[in-house]
Amino acid sequence: MGANGYLVYRGENLQQYTLLLIERIPSGFWVTLGIGIAQSIGTLILAAIALKFLKFWLKVASTRAKNLEKILLTMKVLMLSLTPSMTESAVESGFGL
Repeated sequence: MGANGYLVYRGENLQQYTLLLIERIPSGFWVTLGIGIAQSIGTLILAAIALKFLKFWLKVASTRAKNLEKILLTMKVLMLSLTPSMTESAVESGFGL
C-alpha cells in the first residue's frame, strides 16, 4: 500500500508501471518458472498414484498375512490335538517310558 501511494503521489500510472516491471523480467525466467510448476504438478500426480498403489498392495499383503496367521494357528491346534493321541498310541505299542 505504501509503494502504491508513493507512485500515485509521483503521478505514475499504476497499471502501466506494473506492466513495465513485468516486461523487464527476462522471458527465460517465465519459461523456467513454467517448467518448474509443471514438474511440481507432475510430481504431485505421481505421488498420488504411487500412494494408491501402495495402499492397494499393503491391503493385499495384510490379507495374506492374516490368512497365513489363520493357517498357522490351525496347524498349531492340529498338532496340539494330535500330540496326546500320539503319546497314548506310543505307550500302548510299547515305545513309551
